[in-house]
Amino acid sequence: MAIVGLGGTGKTQIALEFAYSVRKVEPDRSIFWLPAISLETFEQACIAILALLDTQQIDQPSKNPKELLKRLLSSHGKWLLIVDNADNIKLMLGNEGIDAYLPRHEDGQILFTTRYQEVAVVLAGSGIIEVEEMGEQEAFGFFEASMVHKQAVDKTDTETLLQELNYLPLAISQAAAYINKNKIPVAEYVRLLKGTDDDLVGLMSREFHDNTRYRSSSNAVATTWIISFQQMQAENPDAARLLEFMSCIEWKAIPRSLLPPLPTEEAMTNAIDREETYDMHRLVHLATKIWIQQEGLLQKIQVHALVHISKIFPFGGFENRELWQKYMSHTVYMFQSQKHDLYAQGKHFEALWKLPWKIGWCHHHDSRDMQAEAMLLLEEVVAVLTATSKKNDSRLLGSQYELASAYLDHGRAEQAVKLFRHVVDMREELPKNHPDNMDN
Repeated sequence: MAIVGLGGTGKTQIALEFAYSVRKVEPDRSIFWLPAISLETFEQACIAILALLDTQQIDQPSKNPKELLKRLLSSHGKWLLIVDNADNIKLMLGNEGIDAYLPRHEDGQILFTTRYQEVAVVLAGSGIIEVEEMGEQEAFGFFEASMVHKQAVDKTDTETLLQELNYLPLAISQAAAYINKNKIPVAEYVRLLKGTDDDLVGLMSREFHDNTRYRSSSNAVATTWIISFQQMQAENPDAARLLEFMSCIEWKAIPRSLLPPLPTEEAMTNAIDREETYDMHRLVHLATKIWIQQEGLLQKIQVHALVHISKIFPFGGFENRELWQKYMSHTVYMFQSQKHDLYAQGKHFEALWKLPWKIGWCHHHDSRDMQAEAMLLLEEVVAVLTATSKKNDSRLLGSQYELASAYLDHGRAEQAVKLFRHVVDMREELPKNHPDNMDN
């Protein structure tokens, strides 16, 4: 069997609870615990177990403690072996992998805990238990039990906090530790969570003491997931590439068609399944950003995302309305969060005028509520093209015409007429057979 779930979801605690329940039902069944964080920790655990067992009557031709424990348990049944943190598939498999040292007996059972579905399938086949998120009542009880001053726990504020943390046990423990240490109300922690990304990065990167986790493991939510990302990058680079892209856009309702393509459809399915839309945990989204920033890849990945979306985002047209409505929130999120850095670099000119032009056009023609935003975007486009193009450049004239139309629809007739006249004057200077004159 295998318990699979995101880092910090309580897999180890579930396995521990399972061990106690087995002991209660079958008191004569031996239970052993082997951490698979590394080959060294696995071997040290084997040595510790052998020291507790009477191995004097066993033939010991091998001095390898891993092999010795395997031989011992393979010849003596009625045991439960829990292999915790079986996250690294390369460490688990192979001639010298941990799996090669796991015993097999008809009356023996092995339970793995892992962050990865792929590892779980390889090790346990169909016997997989996926850790679901805590329910609201369960999460509330867990948080309350973690608080020093339980009487100070406000129900409404705590419910908001738990929703923001997506009921993730490690994040809840981290929040409780921070609140206890700093003696702040729950509402203050919620305010920090809803603040800037920098505030959230600070909270999620903060270490705290947790007796239920290994001493060598990080207790910070962000650091816990960064370890997962590093393993993913080594073992499934396609999935890592898609995750990097997703960190540049909104974390919910991500259309499959918005994602950068992989070489084959099979590679895409292997990396991300076959869903039409995807949601990311908000904290995973943030942790991914922290990871690529630490790797020094943030700017490169953001530029690739900008160029990709500027190419696939449709050029207006009501026949494309359903598509650009799906893409809109992600495109706006990405552009608004990156534009100042990109303008400062003075590079990627094509994307820097084309993408806001497309967004502005859609806002202008799709919603009366977005007219002000449409004008701001189109003004940015006109400013960029004015600074970098000739005054009769087709792209500049087209963007000025669209901006004039937005002015007119927003009741700014004087500015609209002035800009319309400018566009007409510029086009009159063009040859009669110029495409702009032929089109208009």
